[in-house]
Amino acid sequence: MQQILQSENTASKRRIPFRIVDSTGASVPSLTFIAGDIKLSKNGGAESNHAGSYTEISDGNYYYEATAGEVDTAGILSIRFIKSPYKTFYGMVQVAPDLDTYQAKTWVFKATTVDHYETAWFKNSQPVVSGITSPTIQVIKAADGADLIAVTAMTQIGTTGLYRYDESTNRTASGIAYMIKPVATIEGASRTWYQPVGRDS
Repeated sequence: MQQILQSENTASKRRIPFRIVDSTGASVPSLTFIAGDIKLSKNGGAESNHAGSYTEISDGNYYYEATAGEVDTAGILSIRFIKSPYKTFYGMVQVAPDLDTYQAKTWVFKATTVDHYETAWFKNSQPVVSGITSPTIQVIKAADGADLIAVTAMTQIGTTGLYRYDESTNRTASGIAYMIKPVATIEGASRTWYQPVGRDS
């Protein structure tokens, strides 16, 4: 049996459903899969034992949850489920590496003499704490697109992966809308985000 599934490189969308039946076609519940029972091949390459996890849904219906590393290459991930004496199940998953998502979140703290900006970067909603280069911040006035703060470098806070910038001259004003634009190079590519911000006091 063979099926083609679209798979995204996020935990909830790396799940490949399968069913185990015996020689009569009856479902086989409560199986335990050990090393060698699930084989994977990327783009027709050599098979390797699974690194992900499996879960029984009910009555012999299971799903395999591939790891991010197992679906990090564009093309086809072939999956072979082997559990003697039951039927072998074959599956293929079409995957692509550009399905990772990147995000950023910037907080603005207004102190007595400075506006303090602090940014965290995320990959697939998980914090990125290393490998961030060339982080910058720009603050744009929503009214006319002019810069409140031109593109300027941010400084890492210790080794946390959090970056900060303090502005004492061009500060945000109450009742005015701004767009924050943090940019950083992560995993060899420039990542750009936008975040609206404003204050009422």
